[in-house]
Amino acid sequence: MLQLIFFQNSNSNCMLFDYILNTPDKKIFRFTLALVSLVFASPALAIVNIENIRAKEPVEGFSGNLAVGIDLESGNTNRSRVALGARTQWKRGEVLDFLVFNYDYGASGSVTDVNKSFLHGRHVVTLSPRWAWEAYAQVQQDEFRRLNFRGLLGGGLRNTLYRSGDRTAVIFGFGALFENEELDDNSVEQTGRGSFYLSIKHEVKKDINLISTTYLQPAIDHLGDFRASEQAAVTVGLTDTLDLKLSLDISHDSEPPAGVERTDTKFTTGIAYRF
Repeated sequence: MLQLIFFQNSNSNCMLFDYILNTPDKKIFRFTLALVSLVFASPALAIVNIENIRAKEPVEGFSGNLAVGIDLESGNTNRSRVALGARTQWKRGEVLDFLVFNYDYGASGSVTDVNKSFLHGRHVVTLSPRWAWEAYAQVQQDEFRRLNFRGLLGGGLRNTLYRSGDRTAVIFGFGALFENEELDDNSVEQTGRGSFYLSIKHEVKKDINLISTTYLQPAIDHLGDFRASEQAAVTVGLTDTLDLKLSLDISHDSEPPAGVERTDTKFTTGIAYRF
C-alpha cells in the first residue's frame, strides 16, 4: 500500500509519503517520508504519549517504521523544519519490546526555533487478558524548554478496565519513575515521580475512531510539582481512500524552569490519501 498524506498544524504544512512493504514471513517494515503519529507524539513538557503511538495492537514478529518530514518556505517568509522519527517493535507471544525515536529541528531565517529529540524504549509483558507489567527507559532534550538532558527509568502495571471486542477499550496504567534533568544553566535535578495514565479508545462507527490519553506525573516528595498532558484525537474515514485526523494536545508543567511557559497547546489536522 502506498499512502500519500497531507497535514496541517498551527505552524506548517507538510506532504507525507508512507510506503509499506510486506515480506513473505509477514514482517512489516514501513518507510515514511512524513510527520505522522511519531511527530504528533513528539514530547511536550517531557511527557511522551506512548499510548497514542501504540493505538493499534501490534502484529506478531518484527515491525517498524521510519519517518522523515521536511517543510520549507521562502520569499516573504524564510522557514525550514526537518523531523526524523522511527519506531521498531518485536512481539513474540505475550512479550512486546519497542523503541521510539524522534528528532525535530526548525529555523526561521537563520534563527533556530525548534530543537528537540527523544529516545524511548519499553518492555511489556502481558500477564492476563486484563493485566500487563512494563518497564521503560527514556532520554531526551529540548533546547527551547531549557532542557539539555533528561534521562529516566520507570516501570509499572497496566490494567484493561473495560473492553468491548475491538471497538472500545479503557486502559489505566500506574507506576513510578526516577528522572535526572540537566538544564541549560548546568543545574541538575533528580526527582522520583509517580506515573499514571488513562487511555480511552472507541470506534464510534466503522469509519470514525476516538482516542483520548491523559497523563499525570506528580513528584513523590512534593505533589504540587506535577506534569500533566492530554491528547484527544479523532480519525474519520471520508471515503475508501481518504482519512481525516484531528488532534488536540494540551501539556502542563506546574513548576517549569524560569522563562518557560507552564502550558503548551497544539492543534493538528491531517488528511490521508491511500492508493
